[in-house]
Amino acid sequence: MPTQVHIPSILFISIPLIIVLLVFKQLMPKLLGHRGESIVRSRLDELDTSKYIVVNDLLIPNQKSKSGTSQIDHVVVSRYGVFIIETKNYSGRIMGKETDAQWTQVNYRRKDRFGNPLRQNYGHVQAIKELLGETLAVKVVSIVAFTGNAELWVDVKPGTHLIYTRHLRNTIDQYDQAVLSTNQVNQITEKLRGTNIGDYNQRKKHTKNIQSAVANHRATVKKGICPKCGGTLVKRTGKYGSFTGCSNFPKCYFTAGI
Repeated sequence: MPTQVHIPSILFISIPLIIVLLVFKQLMPKLLGHRGESIVRSRLDELDTSKYIVVNDLLIPNQKSKSGTSQIDHVVVSRYGVFIIETKNYSGRIMGKETDAQWTQVNYRRKDRFGNPLRQNYGHVQAIKELLGETLAVKVVSIVAFTGNAELWVDVKPGTHLIYTRHLRNTIDQYDQAVLSTNQVNQITEKLRGTNIGDYNQRKKHTKNIQSAVANHRATVKKGICPKCGGTLVKRTGKYGSFTGCSNFPKCYFTAGI
């Protein structure tokens, strides 16, 4: 009579659970991103629609390089300027400086690094300016908005709009001097909506390009090479503890994490 092997039933429960947890972990950043954008959309819905036009989830081609695309969370067009808004749904303490390539997120004893969103949104602002041209890009304002779950400990210069989402309406309301005509506002809105890439495959390609760039960045850092200038990465100690930085400092301010 063949020997029967008893397999604990808990294994049959654990394996699907592990798969679900792995999938959830992979989707978590995207889910958090959508949640943050949803919060900002609700704030922007409070704006007077006769004065402000909101365009969400904009994907536009890069004009100068003629290759690649820029994905922008929210654009608000008005006679008072064009507001480019980057949303971040992070929790914990956020630390860094305006000039840093990366910032640090601290949740209890865990520390994670992520790209400086001010730099990220600067790229979005430039993409919008290139798209609109000198005539229409009269006043383009960058805003980076974090949800209330984050605690911002970031050194920025006066006038830099690094804010909590609850302050978004007040930040936009600060601009009350008309710099664009009604006709220019309509031109800008038509150009943004007309240039927006809605094709699913092209949007998927954009995501893959971002993922590939991040992977190449990490691989370069892992080799001990500065991805910004090609210098050697060395260990340093700073205000927020130990970190890896470029040996070409102060010419290069790249830091690679704790």
